[in-house]
Amino acid sequence: MGKNPDLSGTFLVLTILGIALTESAAIYGLIIALQIIGLDPATASSGAAIGAGIAVGAAGLGVGIGEGLLVAGAMESIRRNPAIKGKIMTFMVLFLALVESAAIYGLVIALSLLG
Repeated sequence: MGKNPDLSGTFLVLTILGIALTESAAIYGLIIALQIIGLDPATASSGAAIGAGIAVGAAGLGVGIGEGLLVAGAMESIRRNPAIKGKIMTFMVLFLALVESAAIYGLVIALSLLG
């Protein structure tokens, strides 16, 4: 923002969008944690509960790193070529949704292990 203050609003939007989508993976982890807490104690210590935690945790870790790199790349691209920021933001949102689907897959696997 220091080199191009005109883009500070765009960078703020990109940062908030990136944080919001990365945070959704943590929310998926919270959902699974609450599901595990609500289980019968004998079931909660089973391999299914451990597998569910690993599934949503590994998916969340990968998605968080991927989305962070994607947003950082989009910000760098917009800084280099502000004339096409609309196209870059469009593709960024599309690719963020595709990356987020991996976290949703982890959530679905975790829920099916617990169900």
